[in-house]
This record gives sequence, structure tokens and C-alpha cells, in this order.
Amino acid sequence: MRYVVALAVFVALVAVWVTWLRPWLLCQPWAEGFFRSIEPFERIFYRKSETVLWARTKVFVGGVLTMLTQIQAINITPLLPLIPDVYETWIIVVWNALPMVISAVGFIDEYMRVIDTTKPIEVVDVSEKIVDENPAVAEQIATFEAVKHETVAMIKAAKENA
Repeated sequence: MRYVVALAVFVALVAVWVTWLRPWLLCQPWAEGFFRSIEPFERIFYRKSETVLWARTKVFVGGVLTMLTQIQAINITPLLPLIPDVYETWIIVVWNALPMVISAVGFIDEYMRVIDTTKPIEVVDVSEKIVDENPAVAEQIATFEAVKHETVAMIKAAKENA
């Protein structure tokens, strides 16, 4: 049980960091030195993205829970007498699969952030009707796409030359 409590505290700390503390600290001028000193860590472990950090936390939690389940550190067998015999097998299967499902969700989240999510929500959340009715909006979105692709290509080239 103490493993689960420690894991819950770890997840709570990461959740506070990604949702509130890091964005707030980034706005504080006195925290610049702190972020300069931890930047190598952030780039290596989560690419300076709160979303990637949260996704990798899910993967880590799923892996730890899988390990704890396998070594019987967390166990639901004391609860099984309360479950009807018809559902017992399914409950055990779901319980044992749940940690790996958490890890899979983390992998999917990271994939979505790194590969698929490349636009701000304001650009994504524009209805097609607005784009069709306002040529200026459509032009701005096209300009954004072109600049985005150009910027990504420039950064890749700079990384290759560095």
C-alpha cells in the first residue's frame, strides 16, 4: 500500500508541476536562472513540453503498477469473495490489464503531442463555415501552416549542422 501512496504523491507533484507551477514560474523573471539550469534535464526527459511530461508520467505509472501487480505488492484477492463468480475472471483480467492500459494511454498522448498536435487550439477550433465565409481567416491559416513547416525545417537543419 505504501508503494501506491508514494506513486500517488509522485503523480500529484507532476500534475501540479505541469498544470500550474511550471507555467507560473515561466512568467516570473526571478525564475529564469532556475529554468536555465534545468533546461538540459527538461530537453532530455520531456522535450520541455508539459504534455510530454504528463504522458511519460502515465507510462511510468503504468509500468510501476504492472511491476507491483506482478510481485503481488498490490492485490485484489481479498475483495474477490465480494464479487459474483460469473464476473471474477473478468475482474482479474481487467485488474491485471489496467496498468498496461495506463501506459498505452501515455504512449498515445505523447504520440498525439509530438506527431499530430502541431497547431494551437485556436487554429484547430475554427469551424469550416467561418473559414469558408472569411477568406482572410483562410489566408491566415494557410500562412500559419507555411510558416510552421518552414520553421520546423529550419530547426531540423540547424540541429543537423550543430
